[in-house]
Amino acid sequence: MSDTGKTVTWKLGLAYGLPNFGMAIMVGPVLGIIQGIYARDFGVAISAISGVIFAGRLFDAVSDPVVGILSDKYRKRFWGRRSWIVVGAALSLISIAALFMPPGSLFPETAVKGGLTEGPIITYLYVFFVAGFLGWTICEIPYLAWGTEITSDYDQRTKLFSYKTAIGYVGAFVFVALPIIIGKYNIHILGQDAEKQTADFNPFTLKIAMWMLLILMPLFIIIALKVCPDGTHVKKRERHSVKEMAASLFGNRAMLIFTSAFALIGLGVGMQIATGYLYLSVFLGLAEYVAPIYICGMLVNILGVPIWNWAATKASKHVAFMVGAAIMCVFFVGLGLLQPVGENPALYSGKPVGFWLFLVIFMGLNICQAVYYTIPPALMGDVAQYGLLKTGQDQSGTYYSLYTFVYKTTIAIGNGAALYLVGKFGFDAKAETQTETAAWALRAFMGFLPAALVMIAIILLFWYPLSRKRYAEVEQEIERKGLRTSE
Repeated sequence: MSDTGKTVTWKLGLAYGLPNFGMAIMVGPVLGIIQGIYARDFGVAISAISGVIFAGRLFDAVSDPVVGILSDKYRKRFWGRRSWIVVGAALSLISIAALFMPPGSLFPETAVKGGLTEGPIITYLYVFFVAGFLGWTICEIPYLAWGTEITSDYDQRTKLFSYKTAIGYVGAFVFVALPIIIGKYNIHILGQDAEKQTADFNPFTLKIAMWMLLILMPLFIIIALKVCPDGTHVKKRERHSVKEMAASLFGNRAMLIFTSAFALIGLGVGMQIATGYLYLSVFLGLAEYVAPIYICGMLVNILGVPIWNWAATKASKHVAFMVGAAIMCVFFVGLGLLQPVGENPALYSGKPVGFWLFLVIFMGLNICQAVYYTIPPALMGDVAQYGLLKTGQDQSGTYYSLYTFVYKTTIAIGNGAALYLVGKFGFDAKAETQTETAAWALRAFMGFLPAALVMIAIILLFWYPLSRKRYAEVEQEIERKGLRTSE
C-alpha cells in the first residue's frame, strides 16, 4: 500500500489517539463540572459564571475558522500541523491549570458561598476560559486535519479516527471515576483533609485531574509526534483569497449535505444532554442511580466505537452513519414514551422494573450515539479530499474548523434551547410532581424532538454523493492529476 493509503496499525492508531485522552479530560470538566464547583465551593455567583462561559464559547466558535485557515496557510512552517498541536496543548494546559487550581488569595475562605461577582475574579475566569478554549481550538483542528493527511484510505481513515474517539471516551471515563476512586480509597494527596474527600466533584478532584494532565498530556503528545508520520500534502499550492477559499468550500456538495445532517443530529444530542439529568433524577425519580448510569453510559460508548468502525468497513461510511442514526431514533422515542415510576402500570410494576427499562433504553442510545462521534471525523476527511479534487486546494484545516464549529454551536444551541423552553413550559426541578404540560415538554426535548431532527438528517444523507465506490474514483483522480505527494 502506498504512503497515501497508509495502513493504520494498532501502534499508529494508539499513538495518534493518545492526545485525545488529555483533551477529553480538559474539555469535559470545563463544559460540565467546573461552573458548579466555582459556584458551590468558591462562592462565585452562578450568573457571573454563566456569562463568562457564554462569552468564552462565543469566542471559541468564532476562532475555529480563523485557526483552520491559518493552519492550512502556514502548515509547512516549522513542524507543520505538529507545531500547532504543541502550541495549542501548552496554552490549554496552562489555562486549565489556572482554572483547576486557582490561587487561594483570589478566593479567601471568608468569601465562600458569598455570591462573588468582583471584577478581579470575573476577569481571572474570563481570561483563562478564553485562553483555554483558544488553546483547545489551536490544538484540535490541526490534530483532526493531521489525521486526514496520515492516510487517505477510505477504511483506514475511519479506523484511525475510531482510535481517537475510543481513547477520548477512556479519558472522560477516568475523570468521571476519579471522585469515586478518591472517596472509596480515602486517598491523601497534596495535604487534602480526609473530611473533604468524598465521592463527588470538588476542588480536590480538579487538582488531582490537573496533576494527571500535567504528567500525561506532554508524554502522549511526544509519543504521537514520534510515531505518527507527517502524512500527505498538496504538491503545488497557489495563493487564494479568503473569498475564493470560502467559495470553494461552500461549493462542495458533499460538505453541505454532511454538515447539514451533522448539525441537525448535534441539535438533537444537545437537547438530550441538557435534559438528561432532570429527566432521570427528577422526572423518573431515579436520582440514586445517576452516577452508575452515567458511568455505564460511558462504558457502552467505548464499546460502540468498534461496532460502528466495523459497520463502516462493511458499507459506505454514510450508510453506517444513517443506520446508527436510525436506531438512535428508536431509542429517543423510547425515552419520550417513558413515564415516572408507578404512573403507568403498562410500563412499570415498581421501581426496579422502571430502572431496568430505562437502563436498557439509555444504554442502547449511548451505543448508537457513539456513531455520532466515530464516523463524522472520517467523513469530513473524505469531504476534504473531494474538495481537493474539485479545486486543487488542500483545505483540510478549514474543513475541520467548520466541523468543530458546527459541533460546538449545535450542541450549545440544542442545550440552551432545551433548558430554556422546558422552564418556560413550567418544569420545576424542586416540585414533587410536574404539570402535564411540563412533563410533555421534558419528554419532547429528551426524546421526541431529537428523534425528529435525526430523521430529517437521515433523509438528507440519502443525497450524500461520496459512496465507497465514488471515493475510490476521487482518489484515483487525485493520483492521476498529481495533486498530492508524501513528505
